[in-house]
Order: sequence, then C-alpha cells, then structure tokens
Amino acid sequence: MRLLGSLRIRPFATLWGGQTVSRFGDAVHQIALAWLVLELTGSAAAMGAVLAAHVLPFIAFSLVGGVVVDRVPRLRVMLASDLARMVIVAVIAGLVILERVEFWHLIVLAAMFGAVEAFFYPAYWAAVPELVPTDLRPSANSLHQLSRRFARLLGPALGAVLVAGGGTGFAFVLDSVSYLVSAVLVVLAMRVRARTMEPAALGDALAAAASDTAAPGDPVTPGVLIAPGAAMAPVAGGIRATTRSALTDLREGLATVTGEPWIWIAIVAAGVTGVTLAGPLEAGLPLLVSEHLGGGVAVLGLIQTMISVGAIGAAVILGSQARLRRRGPVLYGAWITFAICVALAGLPVGIPGVALLGVVIGACGATVGLVWINTLQDLVPAEQLGRVSSIDALGSTALEPIGLVVAGVAADAWGPATVFTIGGLTSAAILSLALLSPSVRRLD
Repeated sequence: MRLLGSLRIRPFATLWGGQTVSRFGDAVHQIALAWLVLELTGSAAAMGAVLAAHVLPFIAFSLVGGVVVDRVPRLRVMLASDLARMVIVAVIAGLVILERVEFWHLIVLAAMFGAVEAFFYPAYWAAVPELVPTDLRPSANSLHQLSRRFARLLGPALGAVLVAGGGTGFAFVLDSVSYLVSAVLVVLAMRVRARTMEPAALGDALAAAASDTAAPGDPVTPGVLIAPGAAMAPVAGGIRATTRSALTDLREGLATVTGEPWIWIAIVAAGVTGVTLAGPLEAGLPLLVSEHLGGGVAVLGLIQTMISVGAIGAAVILGSQARLRRRGPVLYGAWITFAICVALAGLPVGIPGVALLGVVIGACGATVGLVWINTLQDLVPAEQLGRVSSIDALGSTALEPIGLVVAGVAADAWGPATVFTIGGLTSAAILSLALLSPSVRRLD
C-alpha cells in the first residue's frame, strides 16, 4: 500500500513514530492547559493571553529558525527542540504538583514554547526530503497529516480522562514524557541513518560539499541525513561549510521567495485569508453552533469530528499517489472550495448541512496543506528549504491574531452567520485572483 510506503524507510519511520507520540502529548497538553488556566483565573480572556504569548514568539523567531535549520543538521535541531519542550512542560508540571504555579508562569513558559517551535517545524519539513525519496514524499506528508488528525480526534478525550483521574500536573508529566520519547526516537533515527550510509558515499558527499561550498581551509563536518542517490547541495545531509553571515542567508531565502511568483502569491493569500477565512472558522464556530444552529457542545464536537474525517480521507487518497500533478489548479481549487463551504455554513442549512460542509472543509484543508508542502519539498532547493519554510510560516500566520480578534468582534456585532458568509466569499474572491498568474496555473 503506497500510503504506508515511506514507513519502509527506517529513519523516517522512527522519526514519524516519535512525532506521533508527541502529537498525542500536545493534545493532552491543550486540555490540561485550558483547565489549569480556568482553575487559576476563571477567565476566557486569560486563555487568549496564553495563546497570544505562544503565537507571538513563534512569529518573531520564525526567520531566525529558518536560517538555523539551513546551517545545522535538521535532526539535531529537532532533537534540541524536543528536549527544550520536554523541560518547559516538566517545569509546568512541577509547579502544578508543588502548588506553586501562578498565571504569569504560564505566560512566560508559553512564550518559550512558541519560540522553540519556530525552530522545530522548519527543521521537520526540511528533514523529510533528506530522508524520503520524491515518489514517497506524498506518503510521508500524508502520514504526518493522519497522525495529527487522529491526535486531534482522540487526544482531547485522553486528556480529559488524565486530568479527571490524576489532575493537571499528572497530564503535564505525561506530555513531558512524550517529548522525551520523541527525542529518543530522533536520536535513533540519526543512528539508523548513519549506519545505512555507505562509507564511500559519505566520502563522496564530503568531497562534493567541500568543493562546492567551502573556501580553502574551511572545515567540513559530516552529517547523517544524506538521502541515497540525492544530489549534493550546500546543506544536504546536514553538511554545511560556509563563512557567510546569517543575514546573507536570510536575504538569499527572501530572494528565492520573491523570485518565484507561485511561492509569494500563496504566502500572501494565506496571510490575507488568515483574517478573512481562518478568523471566522477558528473564533466564530462555537458562536455559529450556539446562535445560528441552536446546538450545544455535542454539535460543536460533531462538526469538528466531521472536519477531521474529511481531512483523514484526503490524506489517505493523496498519500497513495506517487506524484501529485497539476498542483497549482488543485491547490487553489481546493482552497476556493474550502472558502465557499465556509460561506455556505452561514446560510440556513441546518446542523446536517454544516456537518457535511465540515467534511468538505476538512478534505480541502488537508489537500491544500499536503499539496503545498509537497510542492515546496520538490521544487525549493534543499539548502534553502528551512528558510523558505520559515518565511512561509511567518507570512501565513502573522495576521492570524488580528483575524481572531476581528472575527470575534464582528461576530458579536453582526452575528456569526454573517461573518462566515462574508469571510468565505471574500476569501474565495481573493484566492481566485491567484489563478490569474501563469506561474500558479502552470505549477505542476
């Protein structure tokens, strides 16, 4: 089965196993954190402050993270990130168990957590093409999507059971352990990859790196991530020999993004629809359920479940493909369909109608994400993938906090149904403009 094909590559299978464990830990973390904030403050605004404290450092450190990822072996960055998050969550657990935790502790630790994740995610997406050949990358990225969605489906229930049975401190302890497990498996992936490299191949890789990128007298450090048969690039396999400044590296990444219309158009579109599309969906869905549909938390859970079902279905289908074709039209077609479904959810279609729209929204959202990351991994030079991924993350998320606030205020003033319909139609119109670019239409 092609969907599982990437698991035949032991380093990736080991890495994916660790990330799956930590994603379930993340789901437990979210429930425990929400309950802890409620216990400490009894305020929804306080939870918003904690989330903002997490997002803002992620945005602030995104570009730095991309530069580091393209200079340091990617698995080492992931290892350091896992260990740092393990310590951060362990500190929260200790404060809770000792009954010394205060709200400002959560703000500080959330900010540290967000800063660390600005290094982790570019490292992960840049590591996948170093471990997995091109024809199996749809499988690898779809498995990532599947583990994330299953964690979202099952993790909250697991978190609720753990918090109810052992308290928030116990839940945070298990989350910290999940990062330890992930870190151990990253180390195992590094060792397995090192053992599978032929000595002659390593020597050739080092020689190529030295001749291509090193000035006379520059040291060349071996890495462990060179994919079999892969063409050498300045940072392939974690090998980097350079005396260039970090600012020069950053300018190079920005030049790559601005020089390829299909990249910067998508980043701009994601940034704008972070206000017009993600804002209503993230901030307004609970209000849409209660006011527009007349439902309660069970209906909200049903819709969220249907979104995950759609995403899982799309991940299975796309992960079974050897190569994704006509990626520009497919990506924007799915994105526009997503926006139209959000607009339709604001119409009087009832609970069954919104639930069915949720399936389509989930499938289209997963399609957009999977097609996009596969395209970046296939077409962006390996030595720049960390920087381009971080610029993408920055541009795509920078306006989301504004979108959440605007959507919430607008939903209170005009009603959630109006915000969904206007936001969805506006997003569809904006995304349709992207198809005017030949670079987007011809993207394959």
